Amino acid sequence: MDLATCGKIRKSRASILYWQRWKVAAVVFVALVAGACTSKCGCTEPRTITTAQLTNRPESSSVQAANQLVIYLDTSASMAGFVGSNREKETRFSRTLQELRNFVTLINPPPDVLVRRVDVTVSEPLNNMMLSQASVDSSLFNGADTDLAGAINAFEQPIANKAPARFHILVTDGVQSTNQQHPVQSCVSGSDEICVRRKIFELLNKGWGAYVLASRSEFHGNIYSEVNRAQHRPSTLRFDTTDDTPASFRPFYLYIFSPDRDAIDSFVRTLLERLRAVVGKDAGSLHVLSLTSAYVNGPTQAESMVPKSGSTLLRIRKKDTKDLPEFEVIIDPETAQKGAQAFTLTMTLPWISSVLTGATSQELASLIDWQLVQVYPKSPEVNARYPEIKVTGQSFDESGRLQLQASAQWPAAVGTLCWGGYRLEGRLKPQAMTPEWVRAWSTNLDTTVENGNRTLYLETVLLGLWRNPIIDKQLVAEAALIAGPSK
Repeated sequence: MDLATCGKIRKSRASILYWQRWKVAAVVFVALVAGACTSKCGCTEPRTITTAQLTNRPESSSVQAANQLVIYLDTSASMAGFVGSNREKETRFSRTLQELRNFVTLINPPPDVLVRRVDVTVSEPLNNMMLSQASVDSSLFNGADTDLAGAINAFEQPIANKAPARFHILVTDGVQSTNQQHPVQSCVSGSDEICVRRKIFELLNKGWGAYVLASRSEFHGNIYSEVNRAQHRPSTLRFDTTDDTPASFRPFYLYIFSPDRDAIDSFVRTLLERLRAVVGKDAGSLHVLSLTSAYVNGPTQAESMVPKSGSTLLRIRKKDTKDLPEFEVIIDPETAQKGAQAFTLTMTLPWISSVLTGATSQELASLIDWQLVQVYPKSPEVNARYPEIKVTGQSFDESGRLQLQASAQWPAAVGTLCWGGYRLEGRLKPQAMTPEWVRAWSTNLDTTVENGNRTLYLETVLLGLWRNPIIDKQLVAEAALIAGPSK
């Protein structure tokens, strides 16, 4: 082999070795970059992971409605006992009718008040003076039927305007009662509570706002058994309450509706203040069921607490945020072997005053379904470990505040310890509870006077309305947890 050929071979071998070394360096570089992202890019503590949703509700669209309040007054014979024959002693029902005429002066601008009788049919609008007359004259309540579904169907019909009235209140003892079928309303004869509920849902599905106010009053007169009437037996029963014994009083209801969902909340608040004066200290005789409104009116307030036994393995610091409670959760890696560490979030929810008229804060809190959703990182790393945080239960402290029990730990696995961000959401779940007053005021049998202080099929009607898509899963509480290893 000559010297020239030997030199070429040496150069070729050097070139191959150079390219091999370059490839190795490139692979190492790529691995380092990938490793840097796995251990740093996707594992660093985020500054923020989510924003408040309770304080950023979309504004309701404007609604065309006439500035009117239409009172639909059930004037069937079963209502006469609420007024009674003793004109010297006003009943709570009589005072309620008077308030419905007078309280509108507190609304700006005051709506025009009209009255429509509801019995066999729904009458044409009458002067609001009828409310004053009906509060003292039981003879006005002489109708043979109670067409509640027909009244609700009339809510959308304009009165001397191109738009429906802004506010509608149906005053009734809560029982649909007709001698004949109403094919137009899809109602069968007798007490068809399903027909009434269907009509109400038609309005809710069109975006109307709705409340049910429940009260009870002295009563001296006849009541009529729908069960007996359906079985062709005598249906008239004499019922007399015991004055000064509210538990014996007979219930009546105000079904309040509006196409203007923004306006109905303040409208109901104003009316409630007047009706609270009617029942006085007997708060158990006035209840509210909101069918569409927001149940809270501001951000959640929350504080954290870690038991002393777990303070060496778990530390929680509340971050300085305005609208959304946010907590930094530092978890010791040893929790992978020693197990989950408990902590508590004490939460105060700003329930609106009207819903507290129908239930206690503890009862409302029992309706909440808690969900903990990981929102950071958006795309979790493959070879990474993220904290495990779980909601384990709830209770109440001495002040009645909600205490949410939770736990945190690292999973027993291999991988880089990385930060995780979690959104805690509390949403209403009406199926979880029946308000106690609804159960106490309802009956499925109206054949004796012993049930005169209850309403036939009330539980079926109200729960069917309350458990609607607008209330179900409504967001009422929120917080954020950013969890990771020691810095």
